[in-house]
Amino acid sequence: MKNLCWLATGGTIASRPSENGLVPGFTAQEMLDLLPQLKAYGNIDCYDIMQLDSTNLQPKDWQY
Repeated sequence: MKNLCWLATGGTIASRPSENGLVPGFTAQEMLDLLPQLKAYGNIDCYDIMQLDSTNLQPKDWQY
């Protein structure tokens, strides 16, 4: 079985509604739990490397 890595950075796909509109809120593991069929592709390790909306991403974040 393959070993895969899921890196979460926030953004639209990980957003939840809040009082201030959409904000990053889902962790990598929570997203994987919503899509259990992905586990058929291999063992997936999940890591949250940041929780930023893509409109707030800056060049310094690319060097994480």
